[in-house]
Amino acid sequence: MAKYIMRELPKAFGRGKRLHSPRILIEGTTNLRDLAEQIARGTTFAAAEVEGMVGLLIDAMSDSIAAGYAVRIEGLGSFRAKLGYRKDVTPEIEAEGHRNAVSLRVAGIAFRPDKSFLHATGEACRLSRQKRQVYASPHTGQSERLTVAQAFLREHGVLRVKEYKQLVSLSHTAASAELRSFAEEGLLMRHGTRAQLVYTLPPSKD
Repeated sequence: MAKYIMRELPKAFGRGKRLHSPRILIEGTTNLRDLAEQIARGTTFAAAEVEGMVGLLIDAMSDSIAAGYAVRIEGLGSFRAKLGYRKDVTPEIEAEGHRNAVSLRVAGIAFRPDKSFLHATGEACRLSRQKRQVYASPHTGQSERLTVAQAFLREHGVLRVKEYKQLVSLSHTAASAELRSFAEEGLLMRHGTRAQLVYTLPPSKD
């Protein structure tokens, strides 16, 4: 049975009533080996054979997406490439037109699930609320979260949103907003944009 928690909506931070939304609590990861063994139990295929077929499917999908196609798997969903600039490349300014294909890369894969996949998942999902209330609030523990970020930066040098949200158990949106707030207050320094966005400690005043 899956569990869910309630998170404060970032747009409600410090503004009147505190609004909350449900979020499923991820308690682990099912990997390819786990899925292959589950499939093998109901078929004549060995788990290794299932893994091999999935590997071939991934290769074929990668080739099709790289060639400019969207890939749709009936009952699962569709996949397509998302482009972005390579590291150390600034975005193109309108009318200048100085960027070419060398400046670009596949920055991600967009996935859109089929309605049948959503429906099947929804039908199979049974929810229970996590007993402990978990809210992402800027007024509760924010100084402690800043301390966590600073300690991470002293050890690693740079901090990304995805790392911060895992460190302090905030949603991606809330973690991004809080890091931006720290930077605006001069507590951290912000560098880059989008996929290249990182935060560092400000220069020492000594």
